[in-house]
Amino acid sequence: MKQSTFKIVLVGDPRVGKSNTLTRFAFDKFEDGHKITIGVEFAQKNISINGKEIKLAIWDTCGAEQYRALTKIYYQGAAGALLIFDITDRSSFDNLEKWIKDIEQNTQSIIIMLIANKVDLQDQRKVSKQEAAQFAFEHKLAYLETSAKDGTGIQQAFEQLATEIVKLSNLAEITQKNNIKLTESTISKEVNVKQKNCC
Repeated sequence: MKQSTFKIVLVGDPRVGKSNTLTRFAFDKFEDGHKITIGVEFAQKNISINGKEIKLAIWDTCGAEQYRALTKIYYQGAAGALLIFDITDRSSFDNLEKWIKDIEQNTQSIIIMLIANKVDLQDQRKVSKQEAAQFAFEHKLAYLETSAKDGTGIQQAFEQLATEIVKLSNLAEITQKNNIKLTESTISKEVNVKQKNCC
């Protein structure tokens, strides 16, 4: 049986921890200090979802404006997105609306999960858990708090996102076989993309 491959994109402002989220999940490593992503970084990892082996192809790009020309290539074929902000950087949270618009303008049928990163720095927190959870609820996004530094929530984030992608993929296969039109209401009934009480 052919293994399913799903593309995941990491989205958010520079310095929110996208590269470290990628390296923590794919290689179980963390690099201290900020390393600027030049262009696009890429990694793959196999995981098991409900007993089914799937491959995640994870793309990380610099959030800086000078790399916006890569946007369409970056999002092409993406099935899911981790929308990441830094709990110690208020502006990275304030810019989430911009990133959601960016994702929506360049994708179709994508599942987005909101990630509050750097929870190991609680004493420097600028965005409360309640405020972030409310934002996720209003935008119908699953929400999880993580730390790429100590690994908190990283595996769960990718597995939870992948689970929802597989559900949507299975739904698309069923509707295609039965010649059923896949509508937004159909998706919302079958795939739970709203906030989960996970954190």
